[in-house]
Amino acid sequence: MTPRSRVGMRMHHEGSDDMNIASIRVAAAEYSRVAAANADFNRKRNAEHLNSFGRKLRTLKVGDLVKIYAPPSAQEARRRKRKVKHLFQWKGPMRIIAIKGSMMDLVSVANPDKHYSRNITNVRVWKGDEPKHTLMEESSTTAEQPTKESSEEQQTIAGTSDDVKIEPVELNELLFIYDTDTKEVDLVRVTEVTDKMIIVRCYGIQTKNLNSAKLTPVSVDKFGRTLLHKPRYSDKAAPLVWEIDNEDIPDLVKGRNLKLCRNGTMTAATKKALRSIRPKIELHRY
Repeated sequence: MTPRSRVGMRMHHEGSDDMNIASIRVAAAEYSRVAAANADFNRKRNAEHLNSFGRKLRTLKVGDLVKIYAPPSAQEARRRKRKVKHLFQWKGPMRIIAIKGSMMDLVSVANPDKHYSRNITNVRVWKGDEPKHTLMEESSTTAEQPTKESSEEQQTIAGTSDDVKIEPVELNELLFIYDTDTKEVDLVRVTEVTDKMIIVRCYGIQTKNLNSAKLTPVSVDKFGRTLLHKPRYSDKAAPLVWEIDNEDIPDLVKGRNLKLCRNGTMTAATKKALRSIRPKIELHRY
């Protein structure tokens, strides 16, 4: 039989019908080498194809704004009286000041005294706006305020959106939000803050007497009915939440830094803030 390949030719000897074991070993080694080379080629080709669709983090350069993965510590969770999984895991914006291979040196835009070093896997592109003022500038502005009482009055909200001091909304902060549908205000609690919007949960009352009214979280059951009590399992209820764009906050927020008593009633300062809104607006009743 005539051999059809180079490997076959090594195992064939003219004029002999005996199998050459040495030639078989050489042929097997050659097959193994070709298979390994083919596997390396396919592996490299697949890697180049998959890496071409990854995140464009490699295009980041010095001066770009990013956010970094910085999970809160257990001490911070105890201080805020919340679980770690309910706190923000990312901090930003940060500005890249140096790139060393896969490591980046960063500085906080709000507080230039804070420096960080992160691997590229713990860095994401910042999609929000750059803060116009740093914490140092804000502290110097606060120091120029005449008295502590006047600063508290500015923070305790009163009047229209022009009277509200525009500051970043904080998690768990209580607000008075103007409802354009009912032409009334709702008391809400901030449950989530993102780069583009805030998510709030509504609190409601049923009585007109603000002195004894207890505000409770509002839920909506499977039939669309609003519930002011703790939902039962059979209600299949979900919290009543709103999404508010950051650009709409100055127009819709009528009160900030509000407080509730332990039994759910409004504090004297919160009731005063509600009565001082001009033009006069009622608190929405469910």
